[in-house]
Amino acid sequence: MVVDSAPFPAFELTTWHSWGSTSIVLLHIRRFIVGQWQNNALSTLAKVNYLPYGIDFPQGPTGRFCNGRTVVDVIAELLGFNSFVPPFATAEGEVILKGVNYASGGSGIRDEKWSKPGFKVTNMGCCGGQNACLRSSTPCQNRSEYAFWDQFHSTEAVNLIFGQRAYKSQTPSDAYPIDISTLAQL
Repeated sequence: MVVDSAPFPAFELTTWHSWGSTSIVLLHIRRFIVGQWQNNALSTLAKVNYLPYGIDFPQGPTGRFCNGRTVVDVIAELLGFNSFVPPFATAEGEVILKGVNYASGGSGIRDEKWSKPGFKVTNMGCCGGQNACLRSSTPCQNRSEYAFWDQFHSTEAVNLIFGQRAYKSQTPSDAYPIDISTLAQL
């Protein structure tokens, strides 16, 4: 069952299955590419487990399609998680019951409208290249001024803004019907 939604909210809650007072709730993150690690074991060209990807991430290149944290990483930190949400592709046993990231790089849709405010560079990626960052290429030094890391994926600076707004929304289009901080208190 899809919860009533505002016109194209960035974050939407969907009730997947209910048993009396217990429900499994999915958080659907729209307009973002949040893939991490999922592609590392796949036979695909859409892999980013090399520098300069992950240059600003504490664990270095892991397969996240940006320079640092994804929106999911930011939300996990704001919720007080002790570690980042693991990708489904590498999760095993009890870890799966605590939550996994099902996103896979190369499966998202870029929405340019959300990337314009507050960034000096919105028409090109920080690390250059036609599509993806080239292995061991030198990215721009002023990464916080760029909306896009490569041709398609947002920078950590964009992910930070949208992770914070999903956690504590400023407008109804940020998160609907409630933001994540409110959900966490239920």
